Amino acid sequence: MKKIFLVLLLLFLLAYLGMAYYFSGLVIYPPRRTHEQGRALMQQRAGVDIDTFWQKLPLGEEVNIEVEKELQLAGTYFAHDTSRCAVIISHGYGGTRLNMAKYAYFLYDCGCDILLYDHRAHGASGGIYATGGVKEADDLLKITDWLKQKSGLSATQIAWMGESWGGATVLQAGADQKDVAFIIAESSFQDWESAVFERAERMYGKWINGVKPAVWHFVSWRSGVDASKASPLLSAKNIKEPVLLLHSQADAETASSQSVNIASALTAEHRLYNLDWKASHANNVFVRPAEYQELIFDFIHEVAPAWHTYMTCR
Repeated sequence: MKKIFLVLLLLFLLAYLGMAYYFSGLVIYPPRRTHEQGRALMQQRAGVDIDTFWQKLPLGEEVNIEVEKELQLAGTYFAHDTSRCAVIISHGYGGTRLNMAKYAYFLYDCGCDILLYDHRAHGASGGIYATGGVKEADDLLKITDWLKQKSGLSATQIAWMGESWGGATVLQAGADQKDVAFIIAESSFQDWESAVFERAERMYGKWINGVKPAVWHFVSWRSGVDASKASPLLSAKNIKEPVLLLHSQADAETASSQSVNIASALTAEHRLYNLDWKASHANNVFVRPAEYQELIFDFIHEVAPAWHTYMTCR
């Protein structure tokens, strides 16, 4: 009986670890979609053809930015004849830079250059693993340095905006000492673990939490980062830039309480809009576009007065 018990215990441990390893793969390997696949998915989920927003932009310059040795990120740079301000926009998990056209077109129309890019392990960029914003934040800092050299703009003339995974990225990058003018985060998660297991519970049930410790151990081991540090909530106290947080109360993928928690941890100047517009995840901009743009412009003009001279739409 003792041998049987030991064999059963061993089989249970192997099954437990195997399951945890499998789920860790779902965490660190994002779906690598093409622009067309991302366009089709947005059409399916939001009923919006994102290409109509991309077509409002001029022909951009396709760029490849080296962020690590033998790792380049693909991007598109939309520049004005004279660069006065710029916004780097960071997309969500499993998306591509095409998805960010919904913000890019109205910010470009206001007179700012726009830089869109694919995260590592996404779209046309290099890389294998996603890291919840840890290495992605470092990537954003290198992209910002590249843009300064490319455009001649100073840090105070450059801002970051991101949604969902991208929102978590810009917030974590904000904890670095290299300041920019301001940060806008739409539908961010408070930490990588919360984002993953909030969704996993809905998909698989609460039993999934039983393998959480092992899953998270494998995520850290396989991605090469401490996954517990992928946390805008932990980064919040070190952010110096003004921050705008936007979230939909109806978000069924990442609860708006996560942005509320981030706001509570921020010590820098910030605004939080926990919007009751019935929008799905990261789709506030589609529900009330004019009001959404007004919230952004009001924030910019309040926290970055110098941008009055840069932006031409207000």
